[in-house]
Amino acid sequence: MPPASEGPCLVITAKNGYLRYNASWVIGRILRDYESWMDPGVRMKLEEMLEQRRQYMRRNTRKGTPVPKPGQTGLCISIYEPSKSKTAGEPSYDLIYWSGLAVATVQLAVAAIPFATSGDWSILIITVCGTIFAFITGGLPQWKAEKWACRRKSPNGMPAVPRCRRTRKFLAEDQHWN
Repeated sequence: MPPASEGPCLVITAKNGYLRYNASWVIGRILRDYESWMDPGVRMKLEEMLEQRRQYMRRNTRKGTPVPKPGQTGLCISIYEPSKSKTAGEPSYDLIYWSGLAVATVQLAVAAIPFATSGDWSILIITVCGTIFAFITGGLPQWKAEKWACRRKSPNGMPAVPRCRRTRKFLAEDQHWN
């Protein structure tokens, strides 16, 4: 089991201000990898803030002293809202989803090599059976319920506020989740 959280993160209920530490591995991962999926507009604003800080440091430093680009700046808050067009807890069939079929095909092709070269069909049969059982298991209704479980409607927003190097992120829940 992965650790409960990747780093310090506070979860705040917006309606009443109730504060608790994050114990969700999923929220921890989302926030840990934030800089890789950050909205381009937020990234541009953050770079603008870093450049403004650098200019401020240049103005307040002796002439000729090199001023490196700062690694941090003031508070930059990003607010993300759930999609109004997609239903919460319903998978979307994207490239990553369909890549599973490509991987299974490549896996079966590699398993067919011993059959083609030396007539040993056991590896191919084991791989075919394992792949079939994996797809059957993944298609079971209880697995869908566990994998895509989430709140459909929320009476109060619960933004997550991590203590992070350069920004603060809010994952806002809202009434429009179906």
